[in-house]
Amino acid sequence: MNTLCVVAGVGAQTSLGATAPETAFVYRTGHIGMRESAILDSIDARVTLCTVPTLEPWLAGDARLIQLALPALEEAMAQLGEHAKTLRIKLYLCVDEWLAATDASGLSAAQRVASSLLFRARKLAHENVTIETRIEGPAAPGLFLEQAANLITMGQADVLILGAVHSDYDPVVIRNLEQQGRLFSSDHLDGMIGGEGAAFLLLTSERLARTLGLTAHVALHSVGVAHERATPDNDESAYEAAGLTVAARKAMEPMLASKLKCGWLLGDATYEMREIYEWQSLTIRSQRAFELPQQGDFPAHRVGHMGAMALPLMLVLVFEAYRRGYAPHERVMLYAGSDAGARSVLIVGQTSDSKRALGEDAPKSMRPAGQGYPQSSGPAGRVR
Repeated sequence: MNTLCVVAGVGAQTSLGATAPETAFVYRTGHIGMRESAILDSIDARVTLCTVPTLEPWLAGDARLIQLALPALEEAMAQLGEHAKTLRIKLYLCVDEWLAATDASGLSAAQRVASSLLFRARKLAHENVTIETRIEGPAAPGLFLEQAANLITMGQADVLILGAVHSDYDPVVIRNLEQQGRLFSSDHLDGMIGGEGAAFLLLTSERLARTLGLTAHVALHSVGVAHERATPDNDESAYEAAGLTVAARKAMEPMLASKLKCGWLLGDATYEMREIYEWQSLTIRSQRAFELPQQGDFPAHRVGHMGAMALPLMLVLVFEAYRRGYAPHERVMLYAGSDAGARSVLIVGQTSDSKRALGEDAPKSMRPAGQGYPQSSGPAGRVR
């Protein structure tokens, strides 16, 4: 199966951990990063959110986003070491749609966050680092990933840094979610629990990863993108899930042509029934691409609404699972959807270098010469 590029390093900061390994390990235990926030709802009750506890409770807006993103970016770029000074690096920053709004100064929160990250990336590498900001929400990576990977294939870039930052910790965001009837509460179970965090990935070729002394644990194989008619603002049937189905079929085609299948599914669904209906439709229509045992995970049920960081964070979890040897299957389907209707589906898998790196430290069933992947003993749900 063709490989677009590989993930050779990761960084993250979430309500579960200050780094990528911490987030992945705590996530594996089934812990939930949920706590009362300092933000009040319309009846002056504290809103429950999945927040990063080390940030000041008064910090909001682009200032909070910057504090979320910088440590995750630094964690990812630290893995390049001194090589960062000589590599051609391009940074892609994915943010939520509402961050495109400009203020009285004519600047948007997205621009301020991008400016801070670019300044820091150039300090860690060199002045020729460039940045591209994508303001398309959770589905954003699927909209440009193939084109971006071509930069590596054509020799126009050595390393791509794919990152995203998201936060619902903002009175304006909470007020809008509440007015739209989308905020989870004891009286409103069909809603989302807000979240926040940042995730960054180092994308490169497998050959360059070896040259840099990095082990690429995840290979990105294929991407499918389509648009859904059902959105939070209309009454279209989410069960139809036509856009997500088309995107999944596009992504599945190369894998099925190679006579391979998945056994692990990660999605960005919250507790909103609209998203659960889409997931149900997807699992039914994509069964020909899955083999038993099947495992399905919704990280948003533990880290809160992921927004634009959905796909990067899910790739961080997959990366750490392959790196540590506890993944339930060697191929994964990931999907995410934006409020505007875009749906992105990725098929990724464990690299041969990752399998070799496990070596004698891996369980027998996960060693390169073993008989396949064991069933997960974690708290994630089974799909049968």
